[in-house]
Amino acid sequence: MLETLKHKGIVGIYDYGDDGKIVKASGKEKLNVVYIVLEYIAGGLLFEVCQDLGPLGEDCSRVFFKEIVEAIEFMQSMSISHRDLKLENILIDQSLSIKVADFGFATENPGLLDSYKGTPVYMAPEIALGKKYSGFTADLFSAGVILFTLARGIFPFMNSNESDQFYVHLLNKDYGTYWEQVQATDASAEFKDLIHRLLAHDPEERPTMEKLKLHPWMTAEGASSDQAIKQTVAEKIMKVREDKRKERSKANEAKGNKGEAYKRGIDDEDEKFLSRNVFTQPYSHADLTEWGTLLKPAEMWDKIDDMAQETSLFEVVRDEEKKKFELVGAEHNIRIKVKFFECPEEKTLKISFIKKQGDILNFYKLLKDAQDYLLEHLVTRVD
Repeated sequence: MLETLKHKGIVGIYDYGDDGKIVKASGKEKLNVVYIVLEYIAGGLLFEVCQDLGPLGEDCSRVFFKEIVEAIEFMQSMSISHRDLKLENILIDQSLSIKVADFGFATENPGLLDSYKGTPVYMAPEIALGKKYSGFTADLFSAGVILFTLARGIFPFMNSNESDQFYVHLLNKDYGTYWEQVQATDASAEFKDLIHRLLAHDPEERPTMEKLKLHPWMTAEGASSDQAIKQTVAEKIMKVREDKRKERSKANEAKGNKGEAYKRGIDDEDEKFLSRNVFTQPYSHADLTEWGTLLKPAEMWDKIDDMAQETSLFEVVRDEEKKKFELVGAEHNIRIKVKFFECPEEKTLKISFIKKQGDILNFYKLLKDAQDYLLEHLVTRVD
């Protein structure tokens, strides 16, 4: 399917097959592995931009949202529904242009569907209720959640049903109370109207693609050009990450971590994790996060154990023979499978975190808390 989606706003596919090979840390080989080679997008997730900057405001959000809508329109023109549109599935390249990714739930020639697909906070109510639904209108609902989150820095609700303390007001069309509850009474009238339409409980009340593109909020001109807005966003991202790097450096110096920073082609401003000789830039996508590290497996075992003993983040269930373990976080009923893969050619250790149970937001939060712990406690290893 992805082969047919040749569009600037959709991640490209280069190759795929079923004859791949995996060499495990134990030396064992796994043959005939299904693989897919995708376009590398250097800018990371749009979700991470929201984490770094918080609410982007309406003008800035419009720039990104128009690109998202353009990609959705192209998918619809190819009779494809994504069914899992969310900030975590939208990448940004070095020029801050969006790239929609992860078509695992996508379907061609959708018609009326009945399978339960998507992520709860982005999921259209008709899917959650088990009704037959149009993949196209469900995608527009998800787009509405994305737009609200970009502009306001928070989710518009947690579930699109009457039990949700926020969505119930949209369901009942008590819009004044809704905007008070989400503390967004200052939003423009055009923005509010578009959100009402996109997040409508009845899919028939959501706009068509043509009406969406012509909506007054979509056609409004911002105070600056799209390029100028992206440049401002890029500068803010760089500043936030530089500030974080300085904070990490101070914390490490206070703990006596004097080792030389080791760079693997990653500039200080672009580093998203450790500034010391420990980790390469992490990769996150949907239920998977991977870290590349220069540490040895035994060193990582020790640090994971230390973290479990010194914090209440999780308990560790280990299988040393298979070099894998699980992190079990009782607080949020989350379970994460962790595996090590040694990469001899790169002289690195890859650590794979896969969410097996629990909410995606708590998954990211637990790993972020783990990152913060490691930033404070990992000592540079100099070979």
